[in-house]
Amino acid sequence: KNAANVAAVGPMLLGGVEVGGRKVLLSGMDFRVYQFLRPWWKVKGTIPEKDGVLAGSEAARVLGLEQGKPIRMNGRDLMVSGVLDSTGSQDDQIIFTRLDTAQSILGKEGRISMAEVAALCSGCPIEEMVKQISEILPGANVMAIKQVVESRMETLDHFRKASYLLSAVVALVGG
Repeated sequence: KNAANVAAVGPMLLGGVEVGGRKVLLSGMDFRVYQFLRPWWKVKGTIPEKDGVLAGSEAARVLGLEQGKPIRMNGRDLMVSGVLDSTGSQDDQIIFTRLDTAQSILGKEGRISMAEVAALCSGCPIEEMVKQISEILPGANVMAIKQVVESRMETLDHFRKASYLLSAVVALVGG
């Protein structure tokens, strides 16, 4: 309903796969919107086409993956089209591919695990957007990252105040 404020919607499918005898997380995504959803990504190589993968930096290191090299995943041959520079996030441990490729590999055609929505505006009605998405997807767990971050910041603030109080008590007893 607030389409003018929405920059990108990215459906994703997550699932475990085996690569070289190791379990790794595979993420299928729509790469047409990745630059809106993950603008911090720096890709060495190219975004994957069909039967291609993009490896997170740590996944590439552990599994010995390099751009232009083949990879066998759940009995299927794919090609490493690129490797992400380290992001310092969970993306470093993940192998990314196109949504339709992941659906095929994981045997979950037509299904998604989650959808990311990026809004480019200040003062966006985030709570209203969450409410609208929840109404469209009953039973889905819809949350705004902004709300998660605010909740964690509030918790950290409580710990900070508690540490000040504890420090004051220790100083008082010590004095």
